[in-house]
Amino acid sequence: DQSALWAVTTQTHRGFEDGSIPRGASTEKPGPYEPGWEGEVGYAMFLMAWRAGNGDMYDAALRAAYHFADVVVDHAAFLARMHGYPPHAFSVPMQRIHVMVAAYLENGDPYLLQTARSVIDNAYWTHKNSWPRMAVGRDVCFVRGAVMLYRYFADDHYRKIARDGCM
Repeated sequence: DQSALWAVTTQTHRGFEDGSIPRGASTEKPGPYEPGWEGEVGYAMFLMAWRAGNGDMYDAALRAAYHFADVVVDHAAFLARMHGYPPHAFSVPMQRIHVMVAAYLENGDPYLLQTARSVIDNAYWTHKNSWPRMAVGRDVCFVRGAVMLYRYFADDHYRKIARDGCM
């Protein structure tokens, strides 16, 4: 309940950042907060809304999905921008498309699915083109998105991306 309250009350309303789930926000500390650029938090909000039947949380999750698709994703590069850095900064760990897939499953807006697929494809090639590297850690967060796309749409292309990312 506390998480739901936080997500709904601290989400940005109106303006360019509408739908953003803030980074480092607190219900004890008034804003303004740094805008969030995270696609898994919005997905967690959908899960919470579905589980609890929380309509306010559902609306907030849907707004977060469009914020991610419209603002976080750079539609020239089809990569999620990196928060806290000036444009055109991208970070492979931030390519987390879960909220867009969940929103697509809810409303069928092809824009959300097309954007999610494009982000995963470009994250994969950004990852592949960054070799050789000594180690890979959070950079493979995009693999979870590829797994989600394969799970819900049975597109073997995303199974192959996920497998290669895991290898």
